[in-house]
Amino acid sequence: MSSSDSTSALGSAYPPSQHTIEVLSAGSRLVRSWHDAKARVRSFIGSLSSDYATPRTVTKEFSILTGYFFMGWSDASAGALLPAIQRHYRLSYVAVSMLFVCNLVGWILAAVVTTPLVDRFAFGRCVTIFALVAVVPSAIIAPAPPFAVMAVSYVLYGLSIGAQEAMSNAWVSARPRAEVRLSCLHFLYGCGALCAPLAATPFVGRGVRFSFFYLIALGLASLNTIWVTYSFRFNREGYPVGQPEPADQDRGQAGENDAMERTSEHSPSGARNTFRALLSQPSTSVLALFCLFYVGTEVAIGGWSSTFIIEIRGDAHSSSYLVSGFWAGLAAGRILLLPVNRLLGAHLATFVYSANALGWYFLNRFSSLTD
Repeated sequence: MSSSDSTSALGSAYPPSQHTIEVLSAGSRLVRSWHDAKARVRSFIGSLSSDYATPRTVTKEFSILTGYFFMGWSDASAGALLPAIQRHYRLSYVAVSMLFVCNLVGWILAAVVTTPLVDRFAFGRCVTIFALVAVVPSAIIAPAPPFAVMAVSYVLYGLSIGAQEAMSNAWVSARPRAEVRLSCLHFLYGCGALCAPLAATPFVGRGVRFSFFYLIALGLASLNTIWVTYSFRFNREGYPVGQPEPADQDRGQAGENDAMERTSEHSPSGARNTFRALLSQPSTSVLALFCLFYVGTEVAIGGWSSTFIIEIRGDAHSSSYLVSGFWAGLAAGRILLLPVNRLLGAHLATFVYSANALGWYFLNRFSSLTD
């Protein structure tokens, strides 16, 4: 009997089990999803030179992406500096936590005013206004003012970052291949949050006054404002819809007519109707509630981990590196989990990741109780 006949005989005598078939099928789907994700990334890179992605659109998109790096930096800064702030002002945990409360107030203001302002003044102008707002608190905090002034300044941080994040997500989600683009956007957010604790190391444990850290934030906020202003140039434009932008030389009277039409659409009554329509959607409330817990957990872990490691574990040397590791995981997940998201689907992936996070939480709680 030949070797091929022997193999056929063994295959018929010992057919693969159903479990083996399911595992192989799942593995095959995962491999296909991974290759599909890589193809999407290549397509995304190639799309920058496509018909609808004019050089001006590319400039706008890169200004949004780099601006998200600053937003991640800003969100991670307070937590990284928390031990130094607490020591400088001689504050309790409750008092220093007012920074996060004031930041929350700013985010609430951003949720209320962003949609009406964009409807009224258009995206191109609002993106510059909200980017400029972030310059103010950085300049105020740099000379180490009284803590009450610093806390109020964080309202402006929350307003600026909250509005810019909402606008950036909306702008990018309206672009072609939004899934990959949004992953790249949030990857850069994680990169910014990863860098902030590392940059804060000299200000936490080496005697450098913490407020000087905000000079770096002032420079980043200023560069972000200049970059988005150059890219959008105060244009009265809305969000992209994946269509070619008209060339500057072809706009003429048509551009003026479009501007007049947009002016009539951006009336106060239209803004109120748009905002009311958004709030009337059940999915808006569900996703807002989910983001309340998700973003709150994310920022709380990133914000208080440094203090926990220093005060409870007594490891001031590695605190910044451990917190940066948390943000590095967030950044990596945005890219590496793209094929998993494709395989599971958005809804199932959300439940799987949430269950995984809860499982790790209870595991850590149990291990800390047994120490």
